[in-house]
Amino acid sequence: MILLEEAVERYSLAASDFGISVSRRKKKRQTSRQILALEKELEGLRLPAELAYLLSTWTPESFGSLFFDGLYRLDEILGVHSRDTALGYPRVCLPLCYIEKAGVWVELETPEHPGGRVYHTYYDNAQLQLWCVSISDLVHLVAETIESSGVNEPDSTKPWLDHAVFESVRLERTTELLAMPDEWRVKVSEDDNWPAHWRHAEEFHQVASSNKQGATHSIADFDKARETGRLNGTIVGEVTGLISGGPVDGTVATLDDGTGSIQVYASVEVERAFAELEIGSRHEVDVIGEPSARGARPSEESRNFMLRRSYEELSANQLRLLEQMRKLDISVAVTAVRRPG
Repeated sequence: MILLEEAVERYSLAASDFGISVSRRKKKRQTSRQILALEKELEGLRLPAELAYLLSTWTPESFGSLFFDGLYRLDEILGVHSRDTALGYPRVCLPLCYIEKAGVWVELETPEHPGGRVYHTYYDNAQLQLWCVSISDLVHLVAETIESSGVNEPDSTKPWLDHAVFESVRLERTTELLAMPDEWRVKVSEDDNWPAHWRHAEEFHQVASSNKQGATHSIADFDKARETGRLNGTIVGEVTGLISGGPVDGTVATLDDGTGSIQVYASVEVERAFAELEIGSRHEVDVIGEPSARGARPSEESRNFMLRRSYEELSANQLRLLEQMRKLDISVAVTAVRRPG
């Protein structure tokens, strides 16, 4: 993150003349957990690399009043985002800071787009305008505004950025922004005309929300019912164990709902949903269960489901994994993972 480090160093030097000192975080592990929790709530969207680095490296409040009206803290972002989406703003835009009845948003990463671009709008206008292509660019623009005497210093209040000077600097420095025609200015009310990856993020959220159905079985009931034959269902439980990597071509998780515990297997096709699970988190899991696999050759359909290929096509590693699953009696496979609704 060399560009962002350089930008923050420039801003810190410029702002130091006005008594502002940008400080680095000391408890990065706690911040990393907060960022993971935030991304889980965003359901399929991720913080772009620069935003994650910014929030995990420096304390937002230390940027002070010269960074518009100040950066939102990590514990504020989700609440502001929920408020904005309730007003019709795109889920793909995460609030960064507030400016006099306006806001600045950062575009989140989606499977189709790396995100990271910075947008601005007044709440009474609700037309998102592309300001710059990255957070490091934005920090440089603010630093240059300060260097260009773009600071107002009222006697009784904190110094603040002169928005007219900032806009002049921004227009001069961002004349060659590359963006599709529908990405320069985006009307919040015209969601049919949003950029395609913004619309797809909304559709994904709607499907994920509608799919939250709750448990069809307790773990104890599911474990007992599958003894008589193959069973599809949904269980909700707390993650009490995780095994991945090494000889396991996928992820094995242990779930507990208070009635019992069960080991479930996620093949490589669906294990991404398990990638950032933490011990102690709760999840809603769609599963398919077989009768006890110990000592029995799994059926062809079960092998196809769990390993996504016919028995004849299995590699030596996958055959060893199948044997390992049989020995461990892991005969419940995962089709989907969601956070409980």
